[in-house]
Parts: sequence; C-alpha cells; structure tokens
Amino acid sequence: MPETEGAAKLRFAEEEASAIQALFQNSEMLLSPCFQDVVSALTRNCIAHFACHGISSREDPGRSYLKLLDYKGNPLNVEKLMRLKIKNYGLAYLSAMILQTLKS
Repeated sequence: MPETEGAAKLRFAEEEASAIQALFQNSEMLLSPCFQDVVSALTRNCIAHFACHGISSREDPGRSYLKLLDYKGNPLNVEKLMRLKIKNYGLAYLSAMILQTLKS
C-alpha cells in the first residue's frame, strides 16, 4: 500500500510488490485494500507479501495491525489473522523498515 492516510508515502511499495508478483504465477496485487479485500485474497493465495505501514504493540502483540484503508474501524490485527480459517496458507511476509508502536 504505497499511500496511507497520516503516514509517509512508501515510495517503493508498488515496485516491490510488482517484483514479487512477477515471481509467482497467478498472483494478485492489492494496492489499496481494505480488511475484507485482504482476507478474501488470503483464502485464494498461499503466500502473502505485505508492503505497507503497520503498528506494533509490545504489551499485546495480538493488537499489532496493518494500516489498510479501513484500519481505523476494522484493523487487520494479529488476533484476527490467527482466527481466520485459511486452509492453503504457506507464508506471510511483512516488508517494513520502521513500525510505529501502539501506546497503552
């Protein structure tokens, strides 16, 4: 996700995603997804590569989340990912330089 409200633009996110996509047949790229777009894509693909902003929580890692389009109302956090019943997963990779930290 190259652009996220209230965050610096990730100048190479789209280029990075395109390079990853070129390595895998039948892959898909979501440039500005919301929660449901990502969940739906996770059920169709066995590898997920995230090039986006994220927020981490040292006190409660399950509350760490990705800043998708609808992150304020429906954050895609670790707890929600763990509850998904995805059968064909293999790898999830988050490309991040610096993650913000949630404050208690």
